Amino acid sequence: MLLVGAGLMIRSFTALRRFDPGFDPRNVVTMTISVAGTKQDDATRRGVFFSDALARVRALPGVDAAGYINHLPIAGDEWGLRFAIEGRPKPKPGEALRAVYRVVAPGYFQAMRIPLLRGRDVVESDRIGTTPVVVINDYTA
Repeated sequence: MLLVGAGLMIRSFTALRRFDPGFDPRNVVTMTISVAGTKQDDATRRGVFFSDALARVRALPGVDAAGYINHLPIAGDEWGLRFAIEGRPKPKPGEALRAVYRVVAPGYFQAMRIPLLRGRDVVESDRIGTTPVVVINDYTA
C-alpha cells in the first residue's frame, strides 16, 4: 500500500512539473499579509498601507519587480461575479456568465513574468474613482 501511494505521489508530482500555470514561478517569493483587526483594516488606510509596503519591497536590493494580488493564482481562493455581454440577450436564471477576478497592483504582471498580449498594463493612476480597468485572459477574450 505504501509503495502504491508513493508511486501515485511521484506520478502526480511529475504531472504538476509539466503543468503550465501561465506564469514563471522561478525566483518568485510570496507572502500573505492580513490587516484584519489592525488600524490599517479601515478602507482609507488599507490602500496607503499596501502602497507603502510595495514601495519598500521594490527598494530592497536584488528585487527586479514587485506587485501584489488579493489571491495567489491556483491557490484555491477565488472571487467571482456575474456579468452580461452588451448586445446579447439577458441570460436565463441559472445560466448567467460568471468570471473569477483578482485585484492586482502595478508591477504584478512583470513580477510574475505574465506577458500581456494586447492592450496595456495596470498603472499607478488606475485607482478607485477613475475609469475602471480590466485585464482579461485569452480564454475570456
